[in-house]
Amino acid sequence: MPASIAHMVIARPYYRDGKNRKKHRECEVFQDYFLYEEVYRAERQKRRGRARDKYDFFAQDFNKWVDCIPRRTTTRNTEEWFRYFLQRGFVETYGAFPSEESIENSVDNLLLVLRTCKMVGPYKKAAQDYEKHGPDSKMYREYVLESGYMDHYEEAVRLSAVYITALYEVYEVLRAGGDFAERKQRFLTVVSAADLSCPLQRDLLDKACAALSDNGDGGARYATVFAKA
Repeated sequence: MPASIAHMVIARPYYRDGKNRKKHRECEVFQDYFLYEEVYRAERQKRRGRARDKYDFFAQDFNKWVDCIPRRTTTRNTEEWFRYFLQRGFVETYGAFPSEESIENSVDNLLLVLRTCKMVGPYKKAAQDYEKHGPDSKMYREYVLESGYMDHYEEAVRLSAVYITALYEVYEVLRAGGDFAERKQRFLTVVSAADLSCPLQRDLLDKACAALSDNGDGGARYATVFAKA
């Protein structure tokens, strides 16, 4: 959500021009790298040697992040379910059912990018720019500072927390043997089908916080946390 808001301001509609698409990618990549660096900076600075690798962007095995089978765990049908979700994702994204070969090639390309991004490419370029220039970095100033990216990011994080809380309420009902229908209307009141980049729906965070904290619907326990964004 924060990325989609900032991208439209910075790069304009990406489908209109190849330069816009390139700028979208550069913007997204730099924001990814910047967030990782700043979120884990304090933890990284506490450590030395191999202990730092856990918090070093270029020491991560990103290709393993998409591995659907947990370490030391054998789960039957995991691969089949993963393929199913991928197929659904491609169908919903492109509107046409791609061949199995197209899906396999897309996944292979993704894994290749994740393996090589630590050595060459836009992530390496973003790192070099930020490490060399810091807050004077051209990409930092354009993609983070001047676009107000962190404000959008923090708003999206807060909204995610509200939505997860609403979802947990449903989980509590189901765990107790209840029916989702009992909480459906409250859930739909809190969780919007739109996102923060939608120009037709404003103040999504404020509305979601107010709905979740509604005293008449069991939300009093959240008042001190979510009443104000």
